Amino acid sequence: MQKISALTMRKQFGKYLDLVADGKDPVLISRGERPMAVLIPAEEYAEYERAVGGLDVRRRAAERMDRLRERLAGRVKNVDVVSLVRRTRDSR
Repeated sequence: MQKISALTMRKQFGKYLDLVADGKDPVLISRGERPMAVLIPAEEYAEYERAVGGLDVRRRAAERMDRLRERLAGRVKNVDVVSLVRRTRDSR
């Protein structure tokens, strides 16, 4: 994997886009010493999407909350997950 700065990426975007598309080698883009992003081939991204099932973050969170509610169903009564989430969000 090549490592380049964000400035280099901005100046030579086409070169690195071709490099990733043709060579199938990801490019790590950093700002200073901090890694910021990775440019990967479209096929690799499609594979990643299939691996996570195409679910967005909110849907996965809702599914985790449903599983937790089912697991705690016998111990906790009358828990309204929606109002709990709203109260938590409003308190921020």
